[in-house]
Order: sequence, then structure tokens, then C-alpha cells
Amino acid sequence: MTHCSPRYGIATDRQRIVHLWSVRPPRGDAMASTPNQSPLPDESVLERGFFSLLYLGQALGAQPGAQPVEFTVVSSATHVVLGDEVVQPELAAVLGPCKVIPQEYPHLTSRSIDVGDLPTRTDRAEQLADRLLEDVTGEPQPVPIAYRGLHRWTQAFDPVRGASSPGALGLRERGVYLITGGLGGVGLAIAAYLARTVRARLVLAGRSGFPARESWDQWLVDHTEDDSMSRRILMLRAIEADAGEVVLERADVAAPGGAAALVGRVMARFGELHGVVHAAGVPGDGIVQLKTPEAAAAVLAPKVAGSLALAAALREVESCDFLVLCSSLSAILGGAGQVDYCAANAVQDALANACAGQDGPRIVAINWDAWEGAGMWAESPTIGGLAALQPEAIRDGMRPEEGAQAFAWALETGLPQVIISTRDFSQRVARWTAPTPAEGRSLEQSPAHILARHRRPSLATPFVAPQDAVETRIAAIWQDLLGIDEVGIHDNFIELGGHSLLGLQLTARLRDAFGAECTLLQLFEAPSVFELAVLVRAQTGERTEDPALVEVMSLVDQLSEQELSALLARVSVADVSGEGS
Repeated sequence: MTHCSPRYGIATDRQRIVHLWSVRPPRGDAMASTPNQSPLPDESVLERGFFSLLYLGQALGAQPGAQPVEFTVVSSATHVVLGDEVVQPELAAVLGPCKVIPQEYPHLTSRSIDVGDLPTRTDRAEQLADRLLEDVTGEPQPVPIAYRGLHRWTQAFDPVRGASSPGALGLRERGVYLITGGLGGVGLAIAAYLARTVRARLVLAGRSGFPARESWDQWLVDHTEDDSMSRRILMLRAIEADAGEVVLERADVAAPGGAAALVGRVMARFGELHGVVHAAGVPGDGIVQLKTPEAAAAVLAPKVAGSLALAAALREVESCDFLVLCSSLSAILGGAGQVDYCAANAVQDALANACAGQDGPRIVAINWDAWEGAGMWAESPTIGGLAALQPEAIRDGMRPEEGAQAFAWALETGLPQVIISTRDFSQRVARWTAPTPAEGRSLEQSPAHILARHRRPSLATPFVAPQDAVETRIAAIWQDLLGIDEVGIHDNFIELGGHSLLGLQLTARLRDAFGAECTLLQLFEAPSVFELAVLVRAQTGERTEDPALVEVMSLVDQLSEQELSALLARVSVADVSGEGS
């Protein structure tokens, strides 16, 4: 954090919303909440914070038009600034909607302000309210703001350099290390490093089942080396060849009692536990407008409930040196389609900073960059779509051996939070978070690339060419975004490979081409060129045509000359006989 002097904003003509449901009462208030010491997250904090903002984003996104709206989220006990704050990690989940909603909706902007503990004196409270009003009416601030007393702080990042040295890490020869998500790409890479450097005894835990050890030979016979399970089996054997001992456990640390039971089984088997790496997670997938509470809760659970439960379970394990939380750059950068994943990782970061200097194992949050072929970038369709818009993210992704070295280096720093970035991080922050006036924002300004054209895939829907200028222009936009050389008016956007990120670009292109405000929800409810053309005509007053007639004419166009002549002959006979009257 860097200390900054107050600034005075200039009011502009736009709507504003101030969200105060994540502010705790003054600590002198008898009703004041206390930081959560339970191994389970405080669901009321998540409901008032993350979920209320998710619903707010959906409500704003469903409104017709694109009138600029700013929303300010004020919270307390979210950031560690001075080092003596009592922080409640779940409150940090509000950062997910603050970062991601403006990235998905070009007409929305946001700011996040943490006020620490509210003052109990009326005059101090009024002074703080005046300072907050200056922020709320000023220009949007791209980075989180924190008030401690009346001093205003903004978040900044400092580069840290160092060389990994196994002897300085506290890694123990033949130490016992537990890795949740241990059979994922990141977990296996770290396991291999620990086996290679300290001949670790490893407990790899995951929610899914794994073939029994005695069936591995047959599995490898029945499946190719490209099979994902075969690759894991071969990796486990390589780890054991490096003198590492591997025990597989099935466990869900986010479930009530799951983390404590897992730690208990490890202690019962080995009598000691020297470190834990929490690499379990569920990739976020889906834009705010279509995000259900159940889907968001599934993404939050491993990183929020799982991290809190592991921290609580390890508090009394004296042999444990560290708990590493595998966070992500999304906690800082956000990313379209990642509102819940960004929030979940922000909670992990807050937990690590809140526990710095406390009793128990050292907690370190590592904000990982993309791994090559591993981690959430490899597992999520939406993040994969984001990678298509950000090809350098995959090109510069860390190889597993590089990631393992970064893990060792992060432990060596002694810091509670370490960011691993393969490129200049300050430039990335500026690129992803720089505020842009809502009236001038367009997803067309995003670093999209033009896809190489390919043939239309085989679909159950027959190809029907566009019938007028509106359909022709919409089909051309689809062709550019999807990289398909022909798009029929009844083809389905999703079936052609469309996803939420391309949907965001499509709505922007429709706005630019026709002045039509099509929401993402409308796009997914009307996922064809024909249906979108009906929406555009209704909004813009473009030449209105009877949709049924257009469809009939499109079917007629598919008839051969002989079939058309036969049809006309039948119609003529019907007219003469009076059947058509």
C-alpha cells in the first residue's frame, strides 16, 4: 500500500449506487460482529457482500439501454494496511464483483473502499463520511482504496527478487506434505518437486476417485498415454522413482469436518505433518448475467470454506511449518466470466494477510499466473475463451518445472502474499484495470484477434442464407467473431462455438452496427441470426418484415427449379378449385 493525500472529485452526470452492506458496526457497538474464527465461512457475510453484488450486476445488466452507472462498494475489515487490523477474510469476496462486473458491462464502473473499523465518535464518523463522499462523486478509481482513520491509502505492488534455495525454505528431508487437489496439474508438479528435492512423503488428496494401485498396469494397457488418467499414473510412478512416497486420499476439505478429518488421517498415519499446499479449486465459468447462486457457491466453496477449514485444522498442529494457498492473478486482474473465481481467490489472499504473524503455521497465498497445460486456464471453457482473447497468456504460461521453482521461491520470501507474473505486472494491472469513461467504452477496444476462417461445422439445422440487409450484416458479424466462412440464419450461436466472452463482443458489435441494445440474456434467449434480426428491427425501426413470411421465403430459396415449378403448379390448381379461398 502507498500513502496518498486526499483528492477532491468533480461530480459528473451519471447514476451512482453506494453499497454499504459489507460495513461492520463500530467495535464499541454491542451488536458489532467479530472476525470469523470458525472453520466454516460466515454465510451472512457472503450473502450481504458477494451475492448481493452479483444480483445487483444482473439487475443492472437486464435494464434496457446502456446509461452509465457507477457503483461504490464500501466494506470494513477487508485489507491489512497497517498490520494491526482484525480482518474478516470473507468480506474480500466483494472484490470479485467490483473487478469483473465493469469488465463484462461496458456502461458500468465501480470502486472498492475499505474503511477498517468505523469510528465511535460522531464527529470522526462525519469526517469519514465527508471523505467517502469525495470519493463517491469523483472519477472511478481502478485500484482498491483503504481508509485508516482519515488517512487514505491505495493498493500498489512492489517487485521482489530472490533465488530459491531448498535449504533455506524450511522444507524437511523426508518431510510429510499434504497437497489438496494433488492429482491436478499444479498439485502434481509441486509434488514432483518435493519428491525430487527432499524425498518427501506425500499425501495427495482430491474429491474424485482414482483407480486402485493394483489396477494401474491394466489401465495403462487399456488406454493410450494421451489419456489424462494414464498421464497421472505415469507421473505418480515418476514421483515414487525419485524416492518420494505417495499416499492417495479422497477428501473434500470444503465439506463440514472434511479438512479436520483429512488432517487427522495424515497425523494418524505419519505422526507428523510439515506442510500443506491447498491447490484444490473449481474453475469459474459463466458471465454475471447468467450466473446462478448455485454455480457461484460451487466455485467459492473450495477456496473459501476449504481454506478457512484447513487454517483452523492446522492451528494446533505444531509440526506444520506452512499452509500454501494457491490463489490466482484473477484476484487482482479480474476477468470476464470470472466473478466467482476472482472473489474466491481474493478471500484466500485476505486470509493469508490476516494470519501474518499469528500463531500456527505460516500461511502464504500465491497468486499464480497461467500454467502451461495445467491449472484453471486449462480446465475452464470460459478461461479458455479468455485465453483466445489474450493469446500471450498461454504463450507465456509457466512450464510445470518453472511453476515448481516459483513455488519454492515464494516460500523463501517469507511474505504472506506473493504474485507470480511471467510479464511486467504493473503493465498488466494498468491494462486490465485502467478506468475508461463508460460512454466511450466498447469491447471492440479489447485485444480480440481475428480468427482464421474455417468451414461451417455439420449441424442438424440446414443452412439458410440471410434474406435481407439486417440478417446479412448480423451473419457477417458472427463470421468474424466465430471464424466461420458461412453462417445460416437458423444456426445456433452456442453450437457454432460461441461462449460468454464472444457474446460480450457480439452485443457491442450489434450496438455499433445498428444502435441496438441487445443484452446478453437476450442473446442467449435468441441465439440465432434470424431471432436477433427480429430484435434489431423492433428496436431500430429497420425494415420490418413478417418473420413467418421471411422463413417461408428462405425455405423457398432452397427448392430446386423443378421443385419450385411443381409447387407453383399445385398452388395454381388449388386457386382454380377454390380451395385456397
